[in-house]
Amino acid sequence: MISKRNLAVAAFVVFALLLALAYAQPEVQAQSGTPGANFTVTLLPPAQAARFTSIPYNGPLGGVALGVTITSNWNSYNIDTLAAFQRSCELLRVYRMTEFGDLIVHPSACSGNLFSFGSVGTGAYFFYGFGSVSAAQLAQMDVLWLARLTPTPNALAISANPLLLPAADWQVYLTVPRSGPMGGLALGAMRATDFTAYSLDTLLTFRRSCDFIRVYRVTPFGDFILHPSTCVGNILSFTSVGTGHYIFYAFGSALAAQNAQMNALWIHPTPTPTP
Repeated sequence: MISKRNLAVAAFVVFALLLALAYAQPEVQAQSGTPGANFTVTLLPPAQAARFTSIPYNGPLGGVALGVTITSNWNSYNIDTLAAFQRSCELLRVYRMTEFGDLIVHPSACSGNLFSFGSVGTGAYFFYGFGSVSAAQLAQMDVLWLARLTPTPNALAISANPLLLPAADWQVYLTVPRSGPMGGLALGAMRATDFTAYSLDTLLTFRRSCDFIRVYRVTPFGDFILHPSTCVGNILSFTSVGTGHYIFYAFGSALAAQNAQMNALWIHPTPTPTP
């Protein structure tokens, strides 16, 4: 016979699990639309698309802007690239625009001339064409809108050392299903604000030369983007692009740091093309 106490405990456990699942869902899932639905891409008229692709925005090297679409929620989209752009989908890549205007190459699938990808919330996605299949495969991983030079260490930069978060606070960004850059060891994280210059004494803070360290910016969807930075002595400097979290990773050598992964996407699966 189950006691009232056991029933109360079981009810509490179920309630706690439901509450945890509710908080675990990304905020973007609150957008309108049916999650997981399949849609055919609707391209913006050229006049509307131009506001996304004109200066000061930059496109990937070697890429030709073909069109822009606005997605919603976490859905699957597909487009017949031969009909829409007179190109095989093997020559195309799709880029997602971040809230700061950066472009990140987005996971996609190509079958015949059907190009498919999954959206991660409401946002603008850009189609770029390349001159060859290999050029498309090796397309620039991300295009930073920030064109300003990163600061050199000086008295004007804010010290990031006292702004580092406690380990318990920043390690949440490293849990499954997120993953960091290959070969990188997470050292710490900070929350930056606005467009601000920061400097970090890496020898003092991490016992490592800044030649071995790179900084990654966390997007609202949990992606890690390699962020521009400079290293002089043991001072790592960078300029934030709005309020958000920045994570510092160490690599085994200066060469490995120079060739660090450009971005670590939180979303990994690509959809199966829908006939």
